[in-house]
Formats: sequence, C-alpha cells, structure tokens
Amino acid sequence: MTKKTLLTIVKTVLPLLLGVYLIWVFFANMAEDPKKLTAFYKAISEANYWWILLSVILGVVAYFSRSYRWKYVLEPLGYQTNFWNRYHAVMIGYLINLTIPRAGEASRSAMLYRSDGVPFSTSFGTIIAERAIDLIMLGSIAFLTAVLGYDDFFEIKTQIIEKFGGSTSNSTNDFPWKWVVYGVVAIAFAEITIKQEQISNSSKSNSDDS
Repeated sequence: MTKKTLLTIVKTVLPLLLGVYLIWVFFANMAEDPKKLTAFYKAISEANYWWILLSVILGVVAYFSRSYRWKYVLEPLGYQTNFWNRYHAVMIGYLINLTIPRAGEASRSAMLYRSDGVPFSTSFGTIIAERAIDLIMLGSIAFLTAVLGYDDFFEIKTQIIEKFGGSTSNSTNDFPWKWVVYGVVAIAFAEITIKQEQISNSSKSNSDDS
C-alpha cells in the first residue's frame, strides 16, 4: 500500500468515525433524559418532510450557484478553473467554518490553489469581494424592509414595550424615527459601497502584481 493510498483512506475514514462518534454522543446524552428522547422522536415523526426536502434542494442549489458565481469573479483575472474543484473548495470551506469560524474562507483559497493553481492572494481577494457584494445585498434588503415595513416595525416595537410594562409617550411617537432609520441604513449602505470599491481595487492590484 502506497503512502498516497494510505493518506486517502485516512482522510475518508477519520471524518466518518468522527461523525459516528458525535452521533453516539448525541443519543447518549439524550438517553439520560427520557423526556428529551421522547420529544426528539415525536418531532421526527411529526415533521413535514416535504419542507425538509425543499430546504435540502434549495441548499444544494445555493451551494452550486455559489460555486458557479465564483467562476465569473476569477475569469476576468485570467484564471480558468474547474467547476467541481470550486464546488469542493466551497464545501470544504463550510466544513472548516463549523470548527473554526471564518477560517473556511482561507481554506477555500488554499484548496483552489492546490487544485487549479490560482494564487492564494488572488482567490482570497475574490472571496472578500463576494462578501462585500453579499453585504450590499443585505443592506439593500434592510433598506427596503425599513421603507416598506416601517409601520409594522414600530407597531411591533410598541407591543413589546407594552408587554414588558413600558410606556409609549406621545413625545416618543412624535420623534422622527423614520428618518433616523433611513439615515442609518443610508450611511451603512454608503459605507459598504465604499468598502467594496476599496476591496475591488486591492484585489485588482494584487492580480497585477502576480
């Protein structure tokens, strides 16, 4: 048996053994409290598996689309990459994030460097640019929510205050909270846009240097 074959077996067997061990620990802890175990089996039996199936499908589509989107960020920099290599890099990144938060982004770049030879600094710059775009989209959604759901937001706020014994005075209601919310969201959106531009320029300069 060659060293490479042995290493492949270890990489395959160890995660499986770890998964089996974690499942055993999970059920062993629940077995100590019969009520928790009963509630668990009840939740499993009463779950709507059509919604679970739909969530799984949407999750897989999201992973594939993220891998496909990465292609359009790398190609303008002059790098042709394999789809499955990008997909595996993304999935490994998610796995690493479960153990060390945010370390998965670096592992994505490392995996793509090993499989397709894309420099670490370049691919990592594209990942940061992706995160900036995600923040812009999140900011846009937050802005639309603030604009379209303003009345609902403050109605919920009033209900929470009344539930916990607070008072909603007229002076508080007369304060122009709407414009405060709009201003905060606008400032955050502008900050995200500026940061995204800085990241894009930094990524472009790194690719030129390489």
